Amino acid sequence: MTKQINVANIEKVEKSLYKINKPNQVRLLSRTKLLEHLEDIEIKLSKKLNKKDWKGLRFKVDPFAEIFPSSYNGTPTSTQFQLERRSSGWFVLIERQPCMRHKIQPLNMELKSNELAYFQSKELAWD
Repeated sequence: MTKQINVANIEKVEKSLYKINKPNQVRLLSRTKLLEHLEDIEIKLSKKLNKKDWKGLRFKVDPFAEIFPSSYNGTPTSTQFQLERRSSGWFVLIERQPCMRHKIQPLNMELKSNELAYFQSKELAWD
């Protein structure tokens, strides 16, 4: 079982990526790609929630997501990652899984429904 690693810990992230990517030849994840998707998520989140409300959010990310035709005989695997926001920053769990249909999948946004509603009501009017 792999454990979650703080994204800021470059050495551990690189080591985990190397270990998971090593036996595979295609759909490999790099730290650069991971950080690009993290930045994407942060930009989208900042439009929906205050940063203090990000704690506890989780996302599953597959940079190689696509829909495969049934004639493909199965779904190929890709190196994916799960992100979790904690008080000390983003933590990542890197794994090899069958390709997903969507690149970014929020896993528990419903937990923040009150904060989302408050943020939206605050942003809508009062011009």
